[in-house]
Parts: sequence; structure tokens; C-alpha cells
Amino acid sequence: MRILFLDDDRNRTGKFISQMGDWPWHTVDFAETAQEAKDLLAKHRYDLASLDHDLGGNVFVPSDAESGYEVTKVIAAASHQPAVIVHSFNPTGAKRMCDKLGAPHIPFGSDMYWETLRRTLA
Repeated sequence: MRILFLDDDRNRTGKFISQMGDWPWHTVDFAETAQEAKDLLAKHRYDLASLDHDLGGNVFVPSDAESGYEVTKVIAAASHQPAVIVHSFNPTGAKRMCDKLGAPHIPFGSDMYWETLRRTLA
């Protein structure tokens, strides 16, 4: 399975890597910007995307700024849509992303996040 992980917080990325260490059969691509994620989506077919909203070191940015919402628009328009988990701590931005894709909002690092991730990848 191929996973796209979009987040600009390197601590979260590190936590994701440490948690995924026992799942070596997955390929994970990391993006820190919306453009990087869009470029990866143009190159690869993903089974799962875990998306943050606020990017560029910003917190609680409007949805029209450099954000994960830009990536949800690309996914929504694609012929192949991966399963998506919106893991942002920005409730307003996350809701808009979830509404666009019909995806769950599960904040990163919660027990529910890891359980949903494991179930989705099983």
C-alpha cells in the first residue's frame, strides 16, 4: 500500500515514522507543503492520505491560504481517490476538508488515529 502523509510539523512526521516502523510493507511519501503533496498525487496512486490543514508553520490559517484544503480539491477531482484521514488540529479547516471528501476528522496522535490507520491499512 502507498500512503501520502502531509504535515509540516517534523515532530509529527517523526512520530508517524516511529509508529509505522512495524509496517514495512507500506510505502510512505511525505510532503510538507500543499504543492509537494499535489506533485506526489500527480505521480503516484495512493491507497491512503493522512492530511494536515495548517502548513508553512502557520496555525489556524484560513482555508484559502497554503493549506491541506488545496490538496483535498485535487483528491476530490481525481479519478482515483484514496481513503483519507484528516488529522489537523484546526477544527474549522478540518471540517471543510472532511466535508469536501466525506473523510473522517481524527486528530493526529490520538488512539483513534492509530486504530483507524491500522484498520484502513489492514
